[in-house]
Amino acid sequence: MSRTPALPRRALLAAGALAGGLPRAEAQPMAAPAPAPIELAVLDLANLHLAAPMLRDFEAASGGRYAGGSIIPGEIGDIPYEIREAVEAGAASFDLAFAPLLGARMGIEAGIWQPLDDWLLPALPPLEALLSPAALAGWGRFAPFALPIVLGPGGPLLCGRPGRFGTLPASPAALLDWARENPGRFLYARPPLSPSGWMFVGALPHLLGDRDPTDPVNGWDRTWPYLRELGRQMSHYAVADEAAAEEFADGDCDLLALTIAEDIAFRRAGLLPADLLAAGFEGQHWAPGGTR
Repeated sequence: MSRTPALPRRALLAAGALAGGLPRAEAQPMAAPAPAPIELAVLDLANLHLAAPMLRDFEAASGGRYAGGSIIPGEIGDIPYEIREAVEAGAASFDLAFAPLLGARMGIEAGIWQPLDDWLLPALPPLEALLSPAALAGWGRFAPFALPIVLGPGGPLLCGRPGRFGTLPASPAALLDWARENPGRFLYARPPLSPSGWMFVGALPHLLGDRDPTDPVNGWDRTWPYLRELGRQMSHYAVADEAAAEEFADGDCDLLALTIAEDIAFRRAGLLPADLLAAGFEGQHWAPGGTR
């Protein structure tokens, strides 16, 4: 959320006309008019086609305080650059953002989200009654800047071309063996700007048994060598998740690392085939994913 929304301009103009439009002798005491519902401009960084129904639900739950609004498409890769520059210049065109977990974290680190306490939370039921235990834990991690809306198992997920696989690689070792046998045919997006790349790389220290999966500098003795060797079998890293899916659709690769949400969204959009093969690693604990 970039700024606390103000009343729509037309509401302010109407109030000015009432204040100055009556002759002094005819002025009568009158009750203050109810404030006009506020229209929100929503920046959709999740790209999961959930912004419109969530905005409708929020309007219905707001008790007349909010009245729909517009949806502005965007990418989380814009957070450190265009979006941050617009917010810092006071020129942001949105009031509220829907973003994946990575986007929520990136915005907090960039200092562009404002606290939700003063304007959003009063329009909602108590969070303890609204959120699941997992979502409440997420709120505890990102409060007061990001509120969980959709949360569930996220990944990592391997997605393969139908007819190319009997079964998908079931372990990091099997993935590396497959990549060696099929150089340039595995692809994932750069983690700094990619929820799926972030989740794939972040899961490896757990899957490979590193001594401290939470410490990339000192605790990833197995993950960094693995990533270097895997990288040797790849021709490049995609700039974003949608770009990786487009390369798959063009036949430039056969195996992708994605999240469940992206798998569903890209199939629904027709970017990936409906019969795409998808599976997690054997024995993995699913990392949470969703939009905020």
